[in-house]
This record gives sequence, structure tokens and C-alpha cells, in this order.
Amino acid sequence: MITTYAVSLDAVDCTESDRLSVIDAVDDWLVRNFPLDERGPGMTVRSRADSVYRVTITDAHPSGQHVETIAVTVFLEKGRLWFDLRSFTSPSGTKVVPLRTDPQPPTRLTALVRQVLSHLPARDANYAITDTPHVASTAMEADELLALLEVPGRRLPVVVEFTDGGKALTSVAGSDLVGLAHIFQVTGAGAISEFVSGFGYSLLDAGTIMIVWPGKHDPEILRIRELPPSSVRAEWQRLVAQVAGSAARSVAAPRVPPPPRDDIDEEVDDDESDDGRAAGDDAAVYIDFLESQVNALEASMADADRIIAEQKAALQKKGDQVDELVLHAVNLELQGTSKGSLGAVPNMREAMRLARMHCPFLEFHRRAFETGEALQGPDPLSVLQDLVRLNNVARAWKSGQIVGDSFKLACRQMGLDFVPGVSDNAEQKFASDYVIDWHGRSVIAGAHLRRGKGTHLVRIYMYLDHERQEVVIAHIGRHLRDKGSSN
Repeated sequence: MITTYAVSLDAVDCTESDRLSVIDAVDDWLVRNFPLDERGPGMTVRSRADSVYRVTITDAHPSGQHVETIAVTVFLEKGRLWFDLRSFTSPSGTKVVPLRTDPQPPTRLTALVRQVLSHLPARDANYAITDTPHVASTAMEADELLALLEVPGRRLPVVVEFTDGGKALTSVAGSDLVGLAHIFQVTGAGAISEFVSGFGYSLLDAGTIMIVWPGKHDPEILRIRELPPSSVRAEWQRLVAQVAGSAARSVAAPRVPPPPRDDIDEEVDDDESDDGRAAGDDAAVYIDFLESQVNALEASMADADRIIAEQKAALQKKGDQVDELVLHAVNLELQGTSKGSLGAVPNMREAMRLARMHCPFLEFHRRAFETGEALQGPDPLSVLQDLVRLNNVARAWKSGQIVGDSFKLACRQMGLDFVPGVSDNAEQKFASDYVIDWHGRSVIAGAHLRRGKGTHLVRIYMYLDHERQEVVIAHIGRHLRDKGSSN
């Protein structure tokens, strides 16, 4: 796994209340950026919540070339409160291609650091780490900045922008480096002159940005006024990428306490304390190793999850294409332009699914699906063809192209054997067979289509709602009881 972003902050003299405030900030950030109902395939979220609070988000990139892992850790140990945020990328492809990750710190990560800093009084070289630039406008404040640059224990670089009172670039873009650097704006001729004389670089003036690294390293200098306006942002992003990349490659994660164990005695002899501490250190190292192994396995699982989801989507797309082809073949047959073989519809359940999808001008009562899916014997494709033909008639009826008795004629023109109703005797004697509830009232669904004989016989019963111009399919199955039935 390759670290792409790392911010590690700590503060002393903290309490459990401070720890809970930071955890709440992380939880709020997690809900906003990774809501539960929007976590798609390839994304997993794991958490640990004992003395150590840790959230690990694994997200497989759509390119299939890498998996991103974000780990947030918060813990309190002997009054020192730690916050550690890291982003890793794990290779998951087989091609040698450029890594398409943004060299700039992701906005969602810098937003979390800003939130945490409002609850965590982190300091570096006894100087507060903030999310806004410090302004040095007097000679005394310039001397304080020079003193900060000379502190041997300073861990973060210091970004210094010299301004003449105009709009400072770090005021607009400085949030890119929150938690990664101290940012100062030296403004005014007096403060700039004091800083230049104390720092020893003579070519520092308004319109210059300088990065002063911890230790003995040459500073990085960017002269904004020598650049065309279109290049300023790109050069600033180069500096940000340099700082963020340096942090990712050099800032070690804090040693996290191991999970609590029930099999460790609370009392330890003094003679065994040194051995216990050594064993504890070894255990912590081993736990860190196991954690890295788990992250690697999670990355592999996330990538596999993404691939499975893509394959399912491809299969679904192919299924939709088959449905469209079946419908197209049926319509071609209706138009008399094709008499070739049609794709097989394996069963009535599939025929009903296709009918629901491709017959938008038919209304299906729940009984129609119950009876249709249970039907065995007749050819499912023939039933589907009749429903598609009837859908075309219903469309013409709803659009006003056919009226009254013309419905029966339109069915005949479509090749459908339409019967407008059943006998009065059948309606009275076997009313329960034909009555359905429709829009809050009981209606007789006696009109029907006839097809086949014997074991291939099928009837499609319907109700014609003349008020709403709707064709309601009520029953698909065998012949319902009528005057010829014995019971």
C-alpha cells in the first residue's frame, strides 16, 4: 500500500471530553461524506471503538487500477490526544498505466482536519496549528516568525507569503495545507525588511512565497509576480503536492494501543514489568502488521466487490437487450414483416415479467399475475404475443382511435379472438370467478381472449373501464366456469 496523504496531530493535557469531541467531529464527517444509503459496490467501512477509535473506509476505484483506503484514528494516552488521518492506494490492476490520483489533498480530507482542529488544541514547536494564516505585520511579529523557523524540534514546514497589503494567495488557497504546514503572511515594508535581514536571503519581497522545511534543507521559493496569471494556481498546486507528498512519505503513524484483552492479569510483579513492556511493544508491532494485512485484504475484497457489481450490471444489460429483442420480434410478427423463429420464453413467470415491462397500456390486476404465473401447459410466448397485440389495441383505444364496438374489430384485425363478455347466467352463478375490485368498486371482468384447445387452452379475462379508457387484465388461465359447467 502506498501512502498518498498523512496528517498526524496531537495535543497534551487533554481529557476524555476532548476525545469525545474529536470523535463526534469524525462521526459527523463520516455521515456527510459516506452516508450509509450511498455506499455502493466496492466500498466498505470498518470501525474500532474501544480505547482507540478508528474508522477505515475502503473504496475500489472505477478504473480497476487501484483501491483507496482512508484510515482515521483517535486515541487518548496519558493525557495526550492523538488524531491521525491517512489515505493509501493499493494497486489492483495488471497494466502499467499512470496513477490517476489527484496530487492535491482531497477536499473531503482537508475538511475533516479543519473540523478536528476546532476541537483539538494541536501545537508544533509550541506554536498553535490552525486552519487560517498567521499575519506578521510588525518587526516584532517578524522576529517571532524567525524564532519559530529556528526551533530544532519543529515538525511542520512553514509557508511564508510576502505581501504588500494586496490579496494574498494563501488566504484563498491556504486551506489546501491545513494540518500539513504553518502558514504566515508577512505584510508591510517594515516586517518584510526585518524578516529579510534576519533570515539572510536578500531577494525576498512582496509577491514571493517560501517554504521553510524543518531541519537543514534549502527553502523552496516561488516568485508569483514573475509568473503569468494563468500559471499561478498551477505553481501553487505544485508546492502543495510537494508538501503533501513529503508528509505522506515521512510522517510515521503513532503507536496505537492494542485492543483490550481479558486474559491479562491486572497485577504485574515489579521484576516482570520490564519483560511485560518489551512483550507489549512486540505485541503492538505485531498488531500493526496485522492491521496492514487486514487493510490489504479489505482492498482486495472491495475490488472484487466492484468487479462483481460490474458483471451483474453487464448481465442485467444483456437481459434487458433480450427483452427488447423479444418485444421487437413480436411487433415484427404483428406487422407481418417477419415470420421467422422467435426467441424462446421459458415459462409463464418470464412471460408475465416481460408483459409487465413491455405492455404499458395494459393495467394488470394482482390476480392476473397470480393466475398467469401459475399457469402450465399453454405456450408462454403465445400468451406474451397476445398481450403485446392487446397492448397495441389498448393504446389505440386510449388515444381515441377506436370507440365502442370498434374494440372488438380492432382485436380481430390484430389476430385476436376477442369475446366481449360471458352469459348473464355465468355472471350470476359464478360471480366470484369474474368479479375483481377496481378503484374501490366490484366489477365483472367477463370480456376475454380465446386461444388454443385442450391442454393448450388459455383465456385472458379483462375488464374494459370505459370511464378511464383502461384495459384491465384480471385473469390468465384456464376457462372460467360458465353455463356449461356442472358446479
